[in-house]
Amino acid sequence: MPSPLLSVIVPVYNTEPYLDACVKSILSQTLQDWEMILVDDGSPDGCPKMCDEYAQQDTRIQVIHQANGGLSHARNQGIKASHGKYIAFVDSDDTIEPDTYEGNIAILEAHPDIDVIQFPMNRIGWGDQYYHKPAIYRGKKELFLNNYRNNPIDNTVCMKIFRREIFDCILFREGHVHEDKMFVLQMLQHIDVLYISDIGHYNYYRRENSIQTTDSLAKTSDWIDTETATLQYLYLFPELKKEWMGRWMYDIRWLMNMKYKHQEWDVLPLLKGMYSVRPHFNLNASAKNLFWYSYIRMFGVDCFHRKYLYLLQRKHGKNE
Repeated sequence: MPSPLLSVIVPVYNTEPYLDACVKSILSQTLQDWEMILVDDGSPDGCPKMCDEYAQQDTRIQVIHQANGGLSHARNQGIKASHGKYIAFVDSDDTIEPDTYEGNIAILEAHPDIDVIQFPMNRIGWGDQYYHKPAIYRGKKELFLNNYRNNPIDNTVCMKIFRREIFDCILFREGHVHEDKMFVLQMLQHIDVLYISDIGHYNYYRRENSIQTTDSLAKTSDWIDTETATLQYLYLFPELKKEWMGRWMYDIRWLMNMKYKHQEWDVLPLLKGMYSVRPHFNLNASAKNLFWYSYIRMFGVDCFHRKYLYLLQRKHGKNE
């Protein structure tokens, strides 16, 4: 039996109200040469039964049932079971417009030098749409600059189609959140060409009480870990010195605001991790960033932690 052109991997966990719309949006694709791999990640609701029913209705649908291992593990298992020339991902509470895959895969077929294609995303409930004019980016430097500066290359994997050879080099980091950002950081180090298309749409829905909309110290720690890895890679690009300082200080202030919001959290180890990748060169930065950067270098992380938290408490106390 010939391999399909496209493998669509759908991790499934506790999304019973949304799964039918998700699967139907893939079934409605104008592209017909695909396989869908539904990875039931130990879902406690009616999703496992629904997955089996879909597979009975369409031979292009394959189901994997497994104990809960998280989104990255489910995606990795789907990749290992896939046969397509290209691989795409859809989260089981999202949908994708019918013309998305056919038009974008036609571009990939016509241009074998393109490793990854990115298409528009409609962020429903988030208040915005992610769209950039068609563009092609070549080489590590250009790819990374356009991921970090003005962000035409987004960190979301579900709005992309990948050549399967990419997954011979990298898989998703398991046991963590913010898996998309870390994967894209690694991806940009292994590909040569990415094309931004204006064909189709991925519909990304904001769901209350989802992992994206809830806080946790573990999630915050993962974010800082991912940001630290990004900042370390940034050292290779002197053009981004100003952005380096801005991002470094943004992460530190964001972390302190999370501490103010969750007083019981111990963020000192995370601050010290950020301090370990501080810049050792003069940077063109805002006065505010330079002030706090100098304060941290002069007085240390512990003193900064106390001072900044005190100032946040005074600021918010006056507004309450």
